[in-house]
Amino acid sequence: MAKAARSKLEADLGEIHGSGYAESNAEVDAGVWAAAAAVRSYGALVGALTVVAPAYRLTEEHRKQIGEAVRAGAAEFEELLQGQ
Repeated sequence: MAKAARSKLEADLGEIHGSGYAESNAEVDAGVWAAAAAVRSYGALVGALTVVAPAYRLTEEHRKQIGEAVRAGAAEFEELLQGQ
């Protein structure tokens, strides 16, 4: 992996770790924005909670609210899994 690509990846992962969720802005499909948070069970990744929306319909504030809701929802889902 090129040094610049590795540096970008490390920066992106640091941002994801800090916020608790990842964002995609037209990275997969043009005009589509998404936020996703990992769902773990006893430390193992078992899935993700994701919200997808047309990018043009979202303000920066909407994106932050959705990102936080995804992070909180994934945490709640993890709690439910631990209770089984």
